[in-house]
Amino acid sequence: MDRRTFVQSSGAVLLAAPLAAQAQQAGKISRIGFLFYGAPGPSPELEAFRQGLRDLGYIEGQNVSLEYRFADGRVGRLPELAAELARLELDVIVTPGTPASLAAKKATTASKAAQRKKVASAKASKAAAARATDRPRTAAGKARVAVTKASRESAAAKRRGQPAADTTPPAGDSPETTPEA
Repeated sequence: MDRRTFVQSSGAVLLAAPLAAQAQQAGKISRIGFLFYGAPGPSPELEAFRQGLRDLGYIEGQNVSLEYRFADGRVGRLPELAAELARLELDVIVTPGTPASLAAKKATTASKAAQRKKVASAKASKAAAARATDRPRTAAGKARVAVTKASRESAAAKRRGQPAADTTPPAGDSPETTPEA
């Protein structure tokens, strides 16, 4: 085994090591993505990764689910495949090389930013809906709001020791009937 293969396989095992504690949890199926520059089929990196998982107690299909993406030796496909894995919301994405690692980092960063933006948009929509329902829709509702506001201002003025403002509505706004002629 050459040095590069050893380093890559060791890195894959080390990345999977923090999941060892989760492997013991009943019912928890860890979801791992594997982004590889090469083609599907036998490879020392993929075999080392699988062996590392087995050594840690992970059995594919039982307590771990693996999603594989292969770029078939085309670096240009890595960003697209990494974004696809990021959308799957996996527990971890394993990459045995620098180009795949950079693509995964960029995809997961973009995915998190999109999620934050989506959450912020939902919060803004919810706040706008709440403001819309707080607004009075009738003339009577508007009058109640005006009286309530005037009452609050009057109470605040009393606390400050100032004379209270007149809280009676103007003569034209009264719902009473007009005096007889």
